[in-house]
Amino acid sequence: MSSLNQTIYKIFTKTYGLTVQSDAIRYINEIFQKENFDNKNIFNALDTIARFYIQNQAKTKLVTRSSLEEVIQKTIEKNIIHETLGKYDNESISFNDIQKYFHILDAFSLPKYIYNVQSKNFQRDTIPKRLFANASAKGKLYQERFNLIKQRILRNEIFNMSSTNLLTNESNSLKITPIKSLLGSPHKGYVLFGMLTKMQDGKYHLEDPDAHIELKFPENMQISTGLFTEDCFVLIHGEYTEDLVFKITEMGMPIFERRENTIKTYKQIDYTNEFQITESENVLKKLEKDLDDICFVILSEVFIDKPKVLLKLKTLFEGYSQTIIPYAFIFIGNFSSTPYIYNGKDSMKYQESFDNLCDLLLQFPKIIANTHFIFIPGPNDPWGEAIIPRSPIPNVFTEKIRTKIPNIHFLTNPCRLYFFTQEIVIFREDLVSRMRRNCIVPPDEDNEPDVSKHLIKTILEQSYLCPLPIYMRPIYWSYSHSLQLYPVPDTLILADKYEPYSHNYNGCRCINPGSFSNSDYIFSVYYPSSRTSQDSKIV
Repeated sequence: MSSLNQTIYKIFTKTYGLTVQSDAIRYINEIFQKENFDNKNIFNALDTIARFYIQNQAKTKLVTRSSLEEVIQKTIEKNIIHETLGKYDNESISFNDIQKYFHILDAFSLPKYIYNVQSKNFQRDTIPKRLFANASAKGKLYQERFNLIKQRILRNEIFNMSSTNLLTNESNSLKITPIKSLLGSPHKGYVLFGMLTKMQDGKYHLEDPDAHIELKFPENMQISTGLFTEDCFVLIHGEYTEDLVFKITEMGMPIFERRENTIKTYKQIDYTNEFQITESENVLKKLEKDLDDICFVILSEVFIDKPKVLLKLKTLFEGYSQTIIPYAFIFIGNFSSTPYIYNGKDSMKYQESFDNLCDLLLQFPKIIANTHFIFIPGPNDPWGEAIIPRSPIPNVFTEKIRTKIPNIHFLTNPCRLYFFTQEIVIFREDLVSRMRRNCIVPPDEDNEPDVSKHLIKTILEQSYLCPLPIYMRPIYWSYSHSLQLYPVPDTLILADKYEPYSHNYNGCRCINPGSFSNSDYIFSVYYPSSRTSQDSKIV
């Protein structure tokens, strides 16, 4: 096999899961001979073609010559293959220029990828989703979460090195033992992986797809940082006793995997592939870094029914109208100081609040022409369903502001923004109090007193926005994947009534802007260029 054919196989098949027919391989060889590419550029060019192929031929994994000709012709027309970093040098980029690099995916349009244990790869799920799915969907969501996390664990180097201590990684080789293999075989030193679950008798068990086992939590057991609740997936080390109970000596969250490592292994699950972005990643990263004056202003719990809050927003807009205008204002609910009640009076009041906000925005034409306005509902906003993902605020309440203000977006909770190479996930939920209140064992606050860091580690290592049991936090079973965090996003905005924070966890910037209306009018400013954030407030 020629070196070019080996590279084609590595990128198209191993990286993107595509099957390339022989006539398509010959066509690629013809193109590269004709275009006279240098060897150092072949890899990037093939990667661009494969990525663009997925964008344009999403329904099939089979690469034929005819389909490839169509895709490559488009790439040549757009000059993708021959792009260089220098093509953007010394060019000023306006708000409209950046538009093509800014995209939104709501919870109900997010593609679903399922890990296939047999092929050891992710496959796109093409089955139509229903809001109210049948009972089998509930079981599948746990199986899918289990398979996703387990493959991540097994690819980690810790399972190929000497270790028995989940916290310190010391001595002997790690191996996950299926629970069914334990039954009837008391022994010390097992490592198990599964989901914490509570049985009808009130006892806690660890469950995997084939079996479950009762757990004992000794006072002297070691635990990692994290909030261990029902439905969390955990790694545990301990002894299977003669009374058929597993006595835990150590319990930890699943091993973390950085975003770049996930995408390197499974490029097809990078959601930026969903958009017709034709520039290479290197070009996008350079643009992203050079635009160091771009920022996103993030506000949560903005009670626009309160006149004083509107006055503070006016001060905010006045300040930004005289400096560099943010690329986006992200407003996260609740948008009313009292829970919405289903009656005519509350409906009129809620609509009037958005009409008043519209009137305020119209006083700043420079801002509304050069920024995006993003609105994400809170738990008290209409229609306040107790199930997540939450639908956007209904159009009936926002007709005026949607008509008068350009670049306005009413999104689901959660939702995702894509800016150049970055994925930004936004979720409104009072997670700190909910998760802390429902812990099976108290968090290790001696080693980590900051509960927000326990939360972040839990959410990111569970690869899931809300790992509470469904009976505590109901979800639409068919849309469980909208809560999935795999790959880990570049930025995670967890809007919460808890005090504001900004932490970097292994490359993921995690932000809680705090409550704008219930505090000193605090908010956060995120800078994509440096991937940092700043706490601010209106005085």
